[in-house]
Amino acid sequence: MPGLALAHGAHFKPFGGELRAYVFEYSLGEPVARAEVIVYPPEDSADFQTGETDAQGVFAFAPNRPGTWRLEVRDGKGHAIRKYVNVGAAAGGAATLPAGDTPAHSSGAAIAWLLLAVSLLANVVFALAAIQTRSAWRRSSNSPTVRKGT
Repeated sequence: MPGLALAHGAHFKPFGGELRAYVFEYSLGEPVARAEVIVYPPEDSADFQTGETDAQGVFAFAPNRPGTWRLEVRDGKGHAIRKYVNVGAAAGGAATLPAGDTPAHSSGAAIAWLLLAVSLLANVVFALAAIQTRSAWRRSSNSPTVRKGT
């Protein structure tokens, strides 16, 4: 009987292709956990792979040809990320955006940039007001006092 048990088994072997893995996060660093991921191959509208990110926001796929691959991630809460990945490119396949395409961002990132811009503008206004107040105070303290004779 031990021979029968060994006749059917499981094993592993190394994958010979290129593996790509990414961590998807919200703007404050929290992982986009258990989000739906759809992978589209270069110049094709049919999906190549579907899956989801793990609890740490990680997703991996193994492209089978060079070109620009598109990953679309949706968390089911209104956030979406579109990632373009160049496979077979130099320098580790740095991602680029095809002409006319823009990444989909969560509203949190846009709000963070808006708050940063408002904060910088407010700091400039307050600094100018402080300089003007200080200059006015110096002018009033340096002006000669006129006394009427007794």
